[in-house]
This record gives sequence, C-alpha cells and structure tokens, in this order.
Amino acid sequence: MADASRQHTDRPANAEVVKSTLASGDARTNGGSEQKGGPVIAPGPAAACVRCNQPIGDQWVPFNDSVCHPQCFCCEMCGDNVEEKYCVLDDNDGRHLLCEKHYFERTNMVCARCREPLDTTYVHAMGRKYHPDHFTCTACPTVFGPDGTYYEHEGDAYCLYHYTYLVAK
Repeated sequence: MADASRQHTDRPANAEVVKSTLASGDARTNGGSEQKGGPVIAPGPAAACVRCNQPIGDQWVPFNDSVCHPQCFCCEMCGDNVEEKYCVLDDNDGRHLLCEKHYFERTNMVCARCREPLDTTYVHAMGRKYHPDHFTCTACPTVFGPDGTYYEHEGDAYCLYHYTYLVAK
C-alpha cells in the first residue's frame, strides 16, 4: 500500500499496515537468546558488576557478556529495576538496558493517540503510528483501521463526511 503521508489532501488515502517485530526480554532467559559461547557460567570471586564496578558476590544477573547485581539491573532512563522484564537496545552509542516503556519510546514505537507501546500490528499513516482501533476520524468515532479510507486535512485524518464539511467551509 502507498505511504499515506505522501498522498494529496484532495484524494482518499489508505494507511499502511505494519507488523511489529520488537520483542522484550526476560532476565532469566536473557531475552530469549543464549549468551555468546553457550550457557552462562558463574563469575569468579574477582568478578565485578558491569554497572557499578563493585564485587559481584553470590547474587548476579548475566548481561552484555558480563554480570551485574540484581539491584543494578535497571533501566538507563528511569532507574526502575528490570530484572524480571527488560529490553536491550543496540544503537550507535552502544548497548542500552531499558524498561519496556522506554524501549518503545526510544524506538519510536508508541501509538500517536494513546502513547502506549505498539507491540503488535499497527497502522502507519500521515507519518505517525497507531493501534488499528485508534486510527479514527478527528471529528467523530469512525475507525479507519488498516483498510479504511481517510482524507487528510491540515495533518488530521477525517472520514468522507467530515472532510467534505471542512472543505465546504
């Protein structure tokens, strides 16, 4: 389907449907993938936490081919502990440990209407992303969804009825 953001405002447009491929992890399984080199081996007595550089002791969580304290396994943006559920983002600045909320924000995978994560199918229209049931007419509750036709006016989506009313003004 055509990218709706490139459509002229005097023609109906269709939104692009995209399936999200983002996934979060679980500290016990390292995001569902094995550590490099196979199973995780307990750190030696001289091992230090990769986050705080203090001795690791007897409780640790594997991360980034190293280990860290459970209390140090926190989102880099908000500081919340993410030991039970975490996301890893690799970018030009390196590898980042994030909570799910901040991972989706940093990857621009939040709904333009409700600001919640887009972790399943979403609609891409007018340069924004939406949950399929959140892509609606600006003036009424008509849901366009992934296959609906909408009309764009001044950056907002409208159904045919409300678009015709706006143009007639």
